[in-house]
Amino acid sequence: MVELLFQIFNYKIMPKKNSHLTIRGDLIAEGYLVPVSLLSVGDYDPIHIEDTPHLDITCEHASDGELDDVGSNLLVRITDPTQFDSDGKPIKDRLAFAINADYDWH
Repeated sequence: MVELLFQIFNYKIMPKKNSHLTIRGDLIAEGYLVPVSLLSVGDYDPIHIEDTPHLDITCEHASDGELDDVGSNLLVRITDPTQFDSDGKPIKDRLAFAINADYDWH
């Protein structure tokens, strides 16, 4: 499915599969929430996430182009049962667009 999304949007992908990401420490220290766009069928669900002990973010793909209108250049998989999408459902194994500059890579 990930590859199909990139083919549809005609983006060059650079695989960084299974790279673990954390929200940058300086953003956490300042109390900032990080924007992501959860992928839903036929739409995006823009939300802001915060660092919690339960937050797990893995990079599925990185792009050298923008994936949406806010400049996202990562496709990530997010799980955090303590945070919720706009429908009130816990975030569990959800694909999302994210901005590389908001994260540290591990």
